[in-house]
Amino acid sequence: ARRAFAENFSTDEKRRGVFKHCQAECLDLITSFLRHSEQSLHDFLGIVGAPGAGDKNVALERQDRYVRVIMASLSGLGELMHICASAVPMSAGQKPGTPSSYQPLAAEDVEPFFATDSACALWPRLASKQPGPIRRAAAECLVRFLKSSICGKGLARASARSSVLNTLADESVPPATAAVLVCSFAAAGGEECWEGLSAPKALWPQLLAAVARARDAAFLERL
Repeated sequence: ARRAFAENFSTDEKRRGVFKHCQAECLDLITSFLRHSEQSLHDFLGIVGAPGAGDKNVALERQDRYVRVIMASLSGLGELMHICASAVPMSAGQKPGTPSSYQPLAAEDVEPFFATDSACALWPRLASKQPGPIRRAAAECLVRFLKSSICGKGLARASARSSVLNTLADESVPPATAAVLVCSFAAAGGEECWEGLSAPKALWPQLLAAVARARDAAFLERL
């Protein structure tokens, strides 16, 4: 479905024209899925009953289903932030200055994804306790957000700094993605998000790990 959508609406302008009709509904759906735990998601889907003791296949199936739903939600959120942060071009015949019913995403629209007490917050998705595919999807989503026009300075907080830096050493996050995330976080947060940083403990080891991972990946590509 996503491949078909990308092929039929191949530019940001075309996709923006689609999302202007369902932006609020897409955001509500994504928010509702990101609020779920593994158990509440299966309750919502009507898949009742926890796996029995020793039933590893059922447990893995449930976890895989949860991971796929959260990954898809994070990917969709990143796309929405990237596409809908800009205004829709004027339609044919529309006069300059004519008000439009469509409103681009604003910082207040995405605030729930960055509030510290929110069940759908993005920064906690980078934590090591999260499954690797979710950490990767969260990093990719955050890159798209931090590079968008709706990223306010207050949303790239020092409290999220350690999670961002840890992606440099995270095997689940490609080194290039981790590097772009750190740079985007630094640009969006400014000097305030680096206050109190102990570089020997919290920066240099992660940077060295990212360089080593990138080196190893480049070596493997040449094999």
